[in-house]
Amino acid sequence: MMQITASGPVDDGNADLAALKEHYQDNDFARLPGFLAPDFLREIQAELRAAPFIHKVHRGIGEELVCWDSKSGDKLQFVMNDPRLFAWINQITGCGYIGCFLGRIYRMSPGKAHHDSWHSDVGGHRLVAVSVNLSEEPYNGGTLILREGGRPETERRLPNVVPGDAVMFRLDPSLEHWISDVEPGPDKTAWAGWFRSEPTFLEVISGKKKF
Repeated sequence: MMQITASGPVDDGNADLAALKEHYQDNDFARLPGFLAPDFLREIQAELRAAPFIHKVHRGIGEELVCWDSKSGDKLQFVMNDPRLFAWINQITGCGYIGCFLGRIYRMSPGKAHHDSWHSDVGGHRLVAVSVNLSEEPYNGGTLILREGGRPETERRLPNVVPGDAVMFRLDPSLEHWISDVEPGPDKTAWAGWFRSEPTFLEVISGKKKF
């Protein structure tokens, strides 16, 4: 399994790539247990305790708290843009050329009107979506639900309750997803984003292209 450390991705060689690929192709998602290395996860969690989160409205989709311009976000952005990780993701998903990964750290709190609605994330050269659990305490609700567009009978609930674990899922016009409300108790904190065909990460950090 590919694991993300503070210095970059490391493949421990234990993942059955054929099985992961088959599951992704058949179900449109794959689970990545232990995706963030424990030491790196604790480092990120410690930094986020004092990091500022601001209210963010995703027009027509939902509301949440987002942590912009943080050391944690910069670290995650950097290590997620490693060509070794891109190659591994492409092996599993068959998504083709990956130019960059762009993500955000977000938080959903119970009783704060933070919510989500059905959407596809298609557009902006997005290929594959990933959500990583950064929470320090078990939370209730906040579950990713994936389905074929407009077909409730195809809904699949994909809880991701173990800190450091990730869920990766396909982006396609025929698919849509949403995050259920977080129920009373601890907040949900996650790192979520998309592998994209363009721009390249070099273009992003050089300021030539912004998304």
